[in-house]
Amino acid sequence: AEYGGSILHFHNNPELKNIIFLKPDIVFSNLQDQLGLHFLKKGYEAKQNEIFQLEALIKPYDDMKRSLDGKAERYATRAMYAGLVYITIQFSILARMVWWEFNWDIMEPVTYFVTLGTVMFGYAFFVLTNTDYSYNEMKKRIMKRKLRRLYIKLAFNWPRWNMLNQRILALKKELDLPCLLYTSDAADEED
Repeated sequence: AEYGGSILHFHNNPELKNIIFLKPDIVFSNLQDQLGLHFLKKGYEAKQNEIFQLEALIKPYDDMKRSLDGKAERYATRAMYAGLVYITIQFSILARMVWWEFNWDIMEPVTYFVTLGTVMFGYAFFVLTNTDYSYNEMKKRIMKRKLRRLYIKLAFNWPRWNMLNQRILALKKELDLPCLLYTSDAADEED
């Protein structure tokens, strides 16, 4: 089999004439990094212009997405606080019934079943949604659900936003530009 490629050989340099570099692209890349040189790649200006055009197109989508993400985040936070309020009210009612209305002998089975029911509901949520048993996962799930509803209600064009965002990231990667990736955990999955 024939192998093709390029080599780098400095035959006129007395110090390097006995050395052959088999991978000159790596040597060039290392030299470029060490000297702090940055060469423009072929088509740089065209790709840079395309990035500017795409960023102008995606701006209204980004603004709307940030607004919707904020609404979904606030909704999920309120839902988590509502769960805290529910547990607090449940505790208060059971405490009042134990110490003022009835006694422990009557309330013991009631408190057992109310608490067990709450735990069963919580556990069922995590089993049915296939998520970790944590409050962060529960909040993410609530946020994703709300975000999906907001996207549908306000006709947010998720596929278009995603396509524009991915194209911008690909162009920036081609040009070795720093990329600011805007992601939202709530938008990563389309269930």
